[in-house]
Amino acid sequence: MATTDFRLKIIELMQELKIHAPESMVDRLSDSGIKKIVTGNLEKPDGYLLVDKSVFQNLPLLTFDESNDNKIVLLRNSNDLEFIFNLYQIYKGGFLPILISPLTTDSEIADFIKRFSPCGVLDGGIFKKTGESNLFPKLNESDAAVILTSGSSGKPKAVVHTFLSLFNAATRANCSMGVDGQDRWLLSLPLHHISGFSILYRSIVGSIPLILAESLNPADKEFGNALRIAPTLVSFVPSQLRDFITSWKREATNFRHILVGGSAVDPSLIKSSIDADFKLSKVYGSSETAAFIAVTGYNSLKEDINSASRPLDGVTVSVEDGELIVETDQLFNRYLDDDALTSNKLVDGKFHTGDVVEIDSKGLFKITGRKNRFIISGGLNVDPQEVERIILTFPGIIEVFVFSVVNEKWGEAVSALLKTDGEIDFQDFHSYLKSHLMVYKIPKYYRIVDEIPLTAIGKHDLEGSRQLLFER
Repeated sequence: MATTDFRLKIIELMQELKIHAPESMVDRLSDSGIKKIVTGNLEKPDGYLLVDKSVFQNLPLLTFDESNDNKIVLLRNSNDLEFIFNLYQIYKGGFLPILISPLTTDSEIADFIKRFSPCGVLDGGIFKKTGESNLFPKLNESDAAVILTSGSSGKPKAVVHTFLSLFNAATRANCSMGVDGQDRWLLSLPLHHISGFSILYRSIVGSIPLILAESLNPADKEFGNALRIAPTLVSFVPSQLRDFITSWKREATNFRHILVGGSAVDPSLIKSSIDADFKLSKVYGSSETAAFIAVTGYNSLKEDINSASRPLDGVTVSVEDGELIVETDQLFNRYLDDDALTSNKLVDGKFHTGDVVEIDSKGLFKITGRKNRFIISGGLNVDPQEVERIILTFPGIIEVFVFSVVNEKWGEAVSALLKTDGEIDFQDFHSYLKSHLMVYKIPKYYRIVDEIPLTAIGKHDLEGSRQLLFER
């Protein structure tokens, strides 16, 4: 099959997708015509609506700006039916979506318009033309989506995936879990992020029913409504997993696979999950790899919660100067507007991840840090993850985030936010750190907080943490 044919393949497969969605999502559909089509074709098992192929086949196509050759559209939606319908319509029209968060402000959208020059913004079911001309002549029919992810400069990286790379990633993920027609994916992560977008593709490619949750926060009672549809597959970031175990411990045992990834996972969280017999697997990946390319499976975690990650079949890993290098057919194509970064990160078809690893003779690896996350304090390198691992071994500390703040004397000062399950003896805490860390690695500033700030996708919020550190 030619590369460009995968667009048609995905459009065809989307028509067969079965979606379980709460009635509230139908009520929010902005276009009355679409709403009528949806409500006229739905069954209601267990209080949820079942959307089938008859809906997709009858969707009215949106009118895009075809006055020039610009094929870029900013797509802003929540985790709902409208996102999937809009994506289908974008694909049918031959356009390329840049996925943006529903929390994106008007000011940020204005910045994206200036940066990417899209022909329009699709917000819900409303398309607003921008009248911009195409700045990116390299666009082609094989491009499937642009994922925005955090960048070291503060400017999000625009990761371009093709239909083929997303298809390969979805197929490989499903095969690794032995997914079949009896499975159901619970969409538990944001669709504008690669983690949630990949779940959608796994459902499309594998013809696996997709369950949409009313909330992405497992602590909310609305999240539990989706559990009545009996999902068998789910993926979480660590903070979600912790809340899920607390709120839905009994229901958690019904899942055939529970994946956790996106950031470092507290070993105590893994242990509590395994002890409760949850079918937990720890996964590793990134936006550039179309989600996970390596896994530490349930059986391995049962034997040793610190087990190394095993690359999936069809994924080759190596190490250069301590950095993990990945080669696979699910890698991104390029960064949309940064050729220099593309050349730096994608070399001879291999992705330079920026992750520092230890790797054994069997190709299994452990992440030990980030090349660009090191703190240089007083001219000395400090690995925040090393400091975090030591702090988490002190009794009473259940979560920690180590980061840097600008300091006149040290250049960068090691700092930390701590979450505890009660009072701790700070004299003992300092003595403990002195016995386990060189003095320059010990945080110069720290604060105990109720919750460590997180971004929308569950990663530690660096700027939010810096503000909270000195907040009165």
